[in-house]
Amino acid sequence: METMKEPEFDINGYPTEATLEAIEKWDSRDLEGLLRFIASAWHWPEYAKTNALGFWVFATGGWSGNESLLTALKSSMAWKLSLAWDNLSLPGGLLILATTKEARHFLNNIFFRYITEQAWKIVEEG
Repeated sequence: METMKEPEFDINGYPTEATLEAIEKWDSRDLEGLLRFIASAWHWPEYAKTNALGFWVFATGGWSGNESLLTALKSSMAWKLSLAWDNLSLPGGLLILATTKEARHFLNNIFFRYITEQAWKIVEEG
């Protein structure tokens, strides 16, 4: 399947089934291309951002079209092979992805530090 160049939308502005299928079948070796494609389909572009370190942040804003994009991403081989392990997903539609070694290291340090601090609080309050 040839990679879709631009996302398609229905008359109401929702991503089409073809767009969601393109995400699900995206070449897993092209993570940045996949995430740029999703960001270009995002209903509120200011809620789909990246930085030079290799973090991607997607906030759905509760819009079901954005949630459909994340559901398609989580069904993709790219998710299964790499993104599923280096992310922080929070209730309310916030997804933070680490796509570089530096970003993964930073995210893991945040987790480790937070969990350690919370564990010591439990012990101290015991």
